[in-house]
Amino acid sequence: MGKGARNRELKQKNKFNVKDMIYVDEITLNSVLAQLDNGLLSAIELTTQTISGIDSSKGKTEKTNGELSANGLFAKGSLTGEKGHNSLLTDIERNMSQKVMKTVYNDHAINILEKKLRNIDKIKHISSSNEGDFIKVSSKFELFNPESLEKIISLLTSNEPLFEKMFGIDSEAENIKLGLKLVSHLDENFINGTFINLTEKNTMVITNKESYRINDAQLQTIQLRKSKITVLGIVESIVSSDMLGFDMDKSLDSMDDRGIMSFFTQNFSNKFNLFILENLGLVKAGTKFIKPIAIYFE
Repeated sequence: MGKGARNRELKQKNKFNVKDMIYVDEITLNSVLAQLDNGLLSAIELTTQTISGIDSSKGKTEKTNGELSANGLFAKGSLTGEKGHNSLLTDIERNMSQKVMKTVYNDHAINILEKKLRNIDKIKHISSSNEGDFIKVSSKFELFNPESLEKIISLLTSNEPLFEKMFGIDSEAENIKLGLKLVSHLDENFINGTFINLTEKNTMVITNKESYRINDAQLQTIQLRKSKITVLGIVESIVSSDMLGFDMDKSLDSMDDRGIMSFFTQNFSNKFNLFILENLGLVKAGTKFIKPIAIYFE
């Protein structure tokens, strides 16, 4: 190997990208790790080494007793070392907040999860992925927050002077008003989440508000970032053309009373939500809905 090639290899080895982690689904993260070979144990051990400052290469052994809770926190008695480390770890448990422990654990766990999934060829390219596949994708993005939008819509539609000042009073403005009212009817399951539209990939990421590491104001400001967002997650579903149709007459003509009742209880809400999202330009046939495990910038 030539000197230039060795230098390039060395630079690649030394390359380190800091992740600006904004979202972690701890339950899914721990669930998947628990199903991979030593995945959960590796994350716990690495976290223990990190927060205790112990280099495992020195031959010092540690063990983790107790349990790891579903949300990634070390439960009571979980960080106890061999003789000689007990005092150090007790001080750490006393002085470090659970939030710090959880953050350290989650960051290590995400890296371990991605590495183990790649080792068994489980991370698929977004374009060839199917339902249930793990994916990692980076893209330009747009945020769609139904809860915030609903508040704005309520303000605009209840304040005629403000609405007219912004949109005028012509027929186009009336269509805008109707569209705004339509958006406000997205059901509660959608209202409690935030959509991240990966504009380059025909992919929609549906997030859970409680899993964000940033507040609502910070979430809004990330839209100003020019860098791409990265999502590690699972393909939940893929929108087909028949899901987007909303011809009530055609849908109900061939159904008996039981079929009609089943349609409204099982399908109507989903089709109505997709109908709204399609008309907002957020989904189309082939759009993939992603359940994110981690979302970050790097």
